[in-house]
Amino acid sequence: MDHQIKIAAPRVPSQIGWLLLGLLVGSSVAANDSWRYPSAEVVSVTEDMAVANRELMLGAMKRTNTIVKPEVSRFVKGTRTSTTYFVPSEQRPDVVASYYESLLTEKGTMLFSCDGRSCGSSNDWANGVFGESILYGPDQDQRYFIAEEGDTIRMVYIGLRGTRKLYVNVTVIDAGGDASSFASLAAKLVRDGRYLVDESRLSQELDIIAEWTVSQDTYRFAVVVHERKRRGETVGEAVRRTTARAEELMMQLVDRGVSPTRIEAYGIGPLAPIDQATIDRVELVLISQ
Repeated sequence: MDHQIKIAAPRVPSQIGWLLLGLLVGSSVAANDSWRYPSAEVVSVTEDMAVANRELMLGAMKRTNTIVKPEVSRFVKGTRTSTTYFVPSEQRPDVVASYYESLLTEKGTMLFSCDGRSCGSSNDWANGVFGESILYGPDQDQRYFIAEEGDTIRMVYIGLRGTRKLYVNVTVIDAGGDASSFASLAAKLVRDGRYLVDESRLSQELDIIAEWTVSQDTYRFAVVVHERKRRGETVGEAVRRTTARAEELMMQLVDRGVSPTRIEAYGIGPLAPIDQATIDRVELVLISQ
């Protein structure tokens, strides 16, 4: 069964053509109407309702020789709906970007954003990521956002072509619970350099950490265990005890497929408290890229 549906607007944007497009797209466009920039016209809608691996772009596009890939990404399972709009009333990328940034952060959490040349090549985003050549334009005029809201991930790309026509792509990944933890882990590690492990669901957290770590071959990590002194215990004994626990957690990650050359273990004991409530904690710390 073919799960993909792609409906493109007619090349001549006549009133009849747009009317037919609206009838064909039907509920898909209506469902995404809240993400249509005011006065924007739908160019194309692509739906893939198969639950499959979807790549979340969490970093700028980077080219190494002939290979292009994002600096950070994560695959999640879910469905994908992609809508491309033409915005005839606006030629300023920053104005449109401000509109979408407000929408994305109103109820969601921003995972990554970039603008201009810091995003990488517009050609790589337009053709490689979104498969829409019409999005391609000068690198300095592109904007990109990715945000999560519950089980939904939204990627928004804005491109101003050399003809001064502005286009927007809104891609929605419905992950049904798979995306949130992965995306949160990636965002916190890249932004803060550390991720606080939820020990109340340790096995699930280790599964998430292992799968994400395996997919990122340019990073090295450390498992760091913090814990207050026990009664009658010296600081040195607390450090040795937490080191042993860190090594145990590290081996559990190795058993889940993480290369032992990319992960280290450290026990800190009570030597690095944040406050009384967070003395006891396990962290994944980004060592190097």
